[in-house]
Amino acid sequence: MRGLQVAISEGWLVQRARDMCSFAHDRYRQAAEAEALSLPNDLVAKMSFRVRVFSASTINCDSVAFRSSQ
Repeated sequence: MRGLQVAISEGWLVQRARDMCSFAHDRYRQAAEAEALSLPNDLVAKMSFRVRVFSASTINCDSVAFRSSQ
């Protein structure tokens, strides 16, 4: 989940709460959604599962979970 931490530090995502974040700009979200649509469904499902497992297993306040806008 290092990628989420990098995205926050580079300003692509904004941490909204202890365990939530959102895109810094609507265009970033739209670009990510468009890219996700081009990926195979099973890959998107695996990525989503990994984020959920990571967020469920992390209990410190530095954790970041990505909430899908779907």
